[in-house]
Amino acid sequence: MSFLNKNNEFIDNGKTNYDFISQVFVVCPCCSKRAIVKKYTQENARVICTFCGYVKEWIAANKESQKTQFKPWDKNISGSILTGAPVDPYFKENLYY
Repeated sequence: MSFLNKNNEFIDNGKTNYDFISQVFVVCPCCSKRAIVKKYTQENARVICTFCGYVKEWIAANKESQKTQFKPWDKNISGSILTGAPVDPYFKENLYY
């Protein structure tokens, strides 16, 4: 895949870092073990814990308001994608490492 046209100029396809996220490991909010956040579409993601069975679905509020800046005091920004924090972009759960 080339990002240059025939005149050797850059072509911006409009994708962001979050367009390349398909799954992220997070700490399960119920059992504190490893859970997986999977992005199914631009408007739909799920967190799934195979240890305790926890499942939660994220659905975008609307495409214009999907991205929001990190507010550490607010973990309940439904329908928004969180950027700039060490948490998953959909459910704001801590990353598992």
